[in-house]
Amino acid sequence: MSMSVINLKALNGDDLSWLYMQMGDDRGLHFVERVEEQLGVEVVVRKLVGAGYSFMMGDHSVVVVNAEPFWFRQNFTIAHEIGHLASGSECLGDVKTVNNSERNANAFAAEMLLPKKIMHSIDWSSISSEVIADHIWRWGVSTQMLSYRLENLRIPISEVTLAELKCSTCE
Repeated sequence: MSMSVINLKALNGDDLSWLYMQMGDDRGLHFVERVEEQLGVEVVVRKLVGAGYSFMMGDHSVVVVNAEPFWFRQNFTIAHEIGHLASGSECLGDVKTVNNSERNANAFAAEMLLPKKIMHSIDWSSISSEVIADHIWRWGVSTQMLSYRLENLRIPISEVTLAELKCSTCE
């Protein structure tokens, strides 16, 4: 995927479905590469105490994310930190209290990984377990994140879907 780099400041956290589509069907599996290629954000993976942080060096954007076995957790952290960079609220370390900047970065990450337009386009009341598993794998998110997103968007789901989303992604 070669294309021009998207200006972070031009990212609108209200609707990132266009970015979601540009990043391709396998975005979850190749999230670091897509972020570096399309957003021009350098992603550094290191052992950290916290989940991650972000900063600017001149015009250069950097996200540092914890090296951990759960790549879907890394994807969320990277998207969260991009939210900080896009809004100009760099996150330099682990924030103990949840403030507006953190809430906004979480909302940005949710929209970047699971855009509301995409979530509303799926019939969650009749989706099969296999399709849920396929979506989670391709999107690079956890069952917990998908569950939170559907709940926050007030999208009705079936009992079968609810049961599937209660299962751990790690099992």
